Amino acid sequence: MAFIGRNSKEIRQPEIEAAAKELKSQYKKVGAIGFCYGGWAVFRLGAKDKKLVDCVSTAHPSLLEKSEMENLAVPTQIMAPETDQMFTPELKEFANNTIPGLGIEYQYDYYPGV
Repeated sequence: MAFIGRNSKEIRQPEIEAAAKELKSQYKKVGAIGFCYGGWAVFRLGAKDKKLVDCVSTAHPSLLEKSEMENLAVPTQIMAPETDQMFTPELKEFANNTIPGLGIEYQYDYYPGV
């Protein structure tokens, strides 16, 4: 919890967005990969109102909210372990029911036994 207190979404989002903007100004295409705590961040970078990256990928996304999935506007990949306290079965189901209807490319990789 101390880590989350020092690195809340409100604290880190401006820094993450600034880095993405800088990369986008230098390169034609930019993708973002977020593991665990970085999962919410890449989804926000690929949001309809941001589109700071051209695609996103995440494994074991933590603190990911349904609204962050609903607002995606870029091709998205999720790598999901079977057992995950943060990316719960409910969130997995929501992702797989919501993201395909957004009109973006979507790849869901599920790892049973992991």
